[in-house]
Amino acid sequence: MYKMLFVITVETDVITLVLNCTKHESFLPPGIASAIAKSVIGIVTNTDLAPSEEKMEQARSYLQEAGASEIFNMSVVQNFGLVELEADFQG
Repeated sequence: MYKMLFVITVETDVITLVLNCTKHESFLPPGIASAIAKSVIGIVTNTDLAPSEEKMEQARSYLQEAGASEIFNMSVVQNFGLVELEADFQG
């Protein structure tokens, strides 16, 4: 899986690491972003379904440990986070 990730990074400007905050673990290795010569951002999804604030913070922590430079909370159901993400790309 990681070989494919590194091949794909040649063709893109920004890598997005996505974690669902309702899950109990992360499969992102700490520091993986340091092996990628591109910008890496993180997105915490399903924030409207988070069982607790601690779960959202845990997902953010996993993304930080993986090396995401910016992290966005997102809920498509409640329609938040998309505007901030779009503004960051246009910024």
